[in-house]
Amino acid sequence: MNNQRTMSLAKLLREFAPVEQLQTPGHSWDTEAAWLKTNHPRRLARVRRSIERLGIEDPIQLCYGHPDCGTERHVVDGHHRIVIARDLGIKRLPVGDAWAPGADWFMGASDQLGDDPEEATP
Repeated sequence: MNNQRTMSLAKLLREFAPVEQLQTPGHSWDTEAAWLKTNHPRRLARVRRSIERLGIEDPIQLCYGHPDCGTERHVVDGHHRIVIARDLGIKRLPVGDAWAPGADWFMGASDQLGDDPEEATP
């Protein structure tokens, strides 16, 4: 996280909702964690091993003050990392503005490990 903007996990969880809340009002971090643990257990395990070994490498991408977000504050990339950080007791996470000029996180957003066969469609 050298020269990387960080935010406390407590503030992130308090002030930023999962982006899914736009379609499903009330979708909380507890709801997100349960959904990820049910639907992406292998990916969570792989990302957790990576974080335990290397720390959180890619910043959590936040949406705020942008026309796509309006006045809402959402996490648009990094849900797996946030859930794992919460489980591991990590206090600070690297963060970035998802829509800052030159931001290219969406070009290869991967939650640290790339594509997951768990999500592949046959």
